Amino acid sequence: MHTLTRTFALAAFACCILTGIVHAAAKPNIIWIMADDLGYGDLGCYGAEDIPTPHIDSIAASGVRCETFYAAASTCSPSRASILSGRYPHELGIGGALMGEGGMPGDVVTIAEILKSAGYTTGLIGKWHLGYEGDMLPNRQGFDSFYGHRGGKIDYFTHRDTAQKIPGSKEGKHDFYENEKEIFPEGYSTDLFTDRAVSFVEEHKQEPFFLFLSYNAPHYARPGVLQAPESYRKKFDQPNPNKQRPIYAAMVNCMDDGIGKVLEAVKRNGLDDNTLIVFVSDNGGDPSNGGYNTPFSGMKWSLKEGGIRVPMIIRWPGKLPAGKTNREIVHMIDMLPTMVAAADLTVPPAAQVRGSDMLPVLKGEATAPERPLFFGKDTVLLGKWKLSKATLYDLEADPQEKSDLAAAHPEVVAKLQALLRQ
Repeated sequence: MHTLTRTFALAAFACCILTGIVHAAAKPNIIWIMADDLGYGDLGCYGAEDIPTPHIDSIAASGVRCETFYAAASTCSPSRASILSGRYPHELGIGGALMGEGGMPGDVVTIAEILKSAGYTTGLIGKWHLGYEGDMLPNRQGFDSFYGHRGGKIDYFTHRDTAQKIPGSKEGKHDFYENEKEIFPEGYSTDLFTDRAVSFVEEHKQEPFFLFLSYNAPHYARPGVLQAPESYRKKFDQPNPNKQRPIYAAMVNCMDDGIGKVLEAVKRNGLDDNTLIVFVSDNGGDPSNGGYNTPFSGMKWSLKEGGIRVPMIIRWPGKLPAGKTNREIVHMIDMLPTMVAAADLTVPPAAQVRGSDMLPVLKGEATAPERPLFFGKDTVLLGKWKLSKATLYDLEADPQEKSDLAAAHPEVVAKLQALLRQ
């Protein structure tokens, strides 16, 4: 769809929506918090014993913890495109992590555009990684404000990205922006993003808002290099068979403290009962950089469960149960329609969304529909069955994917291969 056509479609949609809003403040605020390369086994509420994450755990204690939530891909850019659009990344032309060029087409309808059309103030703080110029920038994809970096990673202190090459520099291009203006704030990026998120909540407490707080933690600053403030490094300065685990733990603990400050800002401003909060990781962790995906095999870059099954927690007081574990299969493509339903809106046809509204499922009032879920061109999940290339697994009996059952169940293989061909 051309950008102009999409603009008219969203404008018409906005008129319909706004005429139905009597009290804009009644719309729930929505905060998405995304970690970068955080493993399934890296949070206390998912079984981690060596990284204190009390603030993230508190979201689970007062909300719903999903055990079977799937990222759209095992790398950054495809997952981020999917969660914002409700579509599969291969439909958007994003097959892997962007490395200084390319991005999500400007005519893709995002959750930010839909909520903005309905009167929400929209903000992105942190990592974008969906485009470096023109219509691919966040301010042109529905976000009223952007504060962070365009690329996939930055040095946490100098804010440079080695993937964005510039002549004569091993550190790469400086990558920190406020909207589309390059800025040069001083400080550790996790703390900078936390402080700006607290300010965003304070500034927009009188109106419905959508905040996408997209931390770059605990992603490496550059290959093999993790960074944390000295005060956090000292807390975890002890021998570990995984040499990267202590500093990785420091990074996660620092992010958790930042999330605690955001939660406190929500509470301090009387927004708790009318704010829907989601915490999610964009893909699985990388053990070589300190991440754990316990109890699954595989890792970031892999379509094993450890690469695509990620932590997801959602809290909405009075609307979702507290302290519950949900074992239904939910996917990133479901997030857009679920949030739109939470805001009592309708997904516009122009969005071409592939996912489903999972609010009844998260409430425990319904089971998730059995449907095929696709990961790239050669992996499909249907119920308990997962076909990856020519390998078949029963995830209910074998979540670590140790036993290939393709020879024992050729009819299942044929069914899933047909779905992939379609």
